[in-house]
Amino acid sequence: MLARGAILPLFLAFAVLACPATASAAVQVTLYGESLCPYCRAWILEQASDLFDQGFSSYIEFRYVAWGNAHRSHDGPQCQHGAAECAGNDLINCAQALYPAQALWFPYRRGAGDARPATARLARRAREVVGTGCLVGGCVSLFHGGY
Repeated sequence: MLARGAILPLFLAFAVLACPATASAAVQVTLYGESLCPYCRAWILEQASDLFDQGFSSYIEFRYVAWGNAHRSHDGPQCQHGAAECAGNDLINCAQALYPAQALWFPYRRGAGDARPATARLARRAREVVGTGCLVGGCVSLFHGGY
C-alpha cells in the first residue's frame, strides 16, 4: 500500500512520462493557500518541495495564490490566522509578481513555510532569497488592496 504522501508524486511522474515533453507541455498547477496555514505549509514542504528537488519543476508551471480564507471587511482584509498571515500573503504574492520564474520565488515560499513565520521573518527571507527590500514597501501595498 502506498503512503498517503506518495500518491501525488507517483501520479505526476506517470502524467509526465505518459505525455511527450515540449516547451509548452508543462502542467499548470495553482494552489490557493495561506501563508500561516499548517496544512498549506506541510504540502509545500513535503509534497511540492520534493517534486522540485527531484527535477519535476521543468514539467510543472506552479503558481501559489496566497489568499486562502481571507475576507473583506470595512477594516481591510481579515485572514483566518490573523494580521501576520495577511502580511505574509502579501509578501508571497509580491515575490511572485516581482520574480515570476518559479525558480526564484519558490525557494522563498519554501523558506517562509518551515516555521510559523512572523511578518518580519517573511520580509527577511524575501531579502535573502530574491535580494530586494522593496517587497516590504510599495509592492506589498499593491497586493493588500487586492483582498
